[in-house]
Amino acid sequence: MEILENLKVPGGSLRVKIQKNDKPETIIMIHGFMDTKETFFRLEPFFKKKFDIISYDLRGHGDSTWNESGQYFYQEAMIDLQ
Repeated sequence: MEILENLKVPGGSLRVKIQKNDKPETIIMIHGFMDTKETFFRLEPFFKKKFDIISYDLRGHGDSTWNESGQYFYQEAMIDLQ
């Protein structure tokens, strides 16, 4: 089952894709600079055999909130993972 949702974070929201495959472990896929959660589209079929999968657009990427300054910091990304 695939779920798309907006997760509220300080200053905006993150677009999150959750794939529940009834597996005991979950893998979180985090894209790099200039990418989106869709970066993992071709890998998902392999990982879903063993894991539930969570992927999301980092702040300022894809369908997540963009801020006016265009500045984003790794510290914010780490906080968002909590």
